[in-house]
Amino acid sequence: METDLSLNGHNLKGSVNYIHGFLNTTNSRRFLLNGCEEIIMNPNDKILKIKLMYEKAKRQYTPISLKINMEFKSPFIVGAIVHSVKIFNSTETTKNQTININYVLEHCCSFCIELNSDSKNEKIIMLLEYITQ
Repeated sequence: METDLSLNGHNLKGSVNYIHGFLNTTNSRRFLLNGCEEIIMNPNDKILKIKLMYEKAKRQYTPISLKINMEFKSPFIVGAIVHSVKIFNSTETTKNQTININYVLEHCCSFCIELNSDSKNEKIIMLLEYITQ
């Protein structure tokens, strides 16, 4: 019996998947996603939300702003690479913050996530939730 699901690649269509990330602002502004600064996702995958958590306890937390830098092949010009930047902001001022993204990566080849806000000496942990299409 054969199926059209890729069980070994864990690409079950319509399934929710997770990518873990970590940022130490003393070293960089880019999150390490599953241990890499850049990550590849399939076209038409949809980022649902990103959960973020400040590692240190403090009296006041600031909302987190993220910049997603995408790079993909142009659907209009053969061989051309297009760069796109999307900014997403949290409205919460708590240790744990959630940003609802709901963004479809239409032509995405690779992307990275950077901290867009001015935070220094911060450590932030991330959980990115996406669905395969």
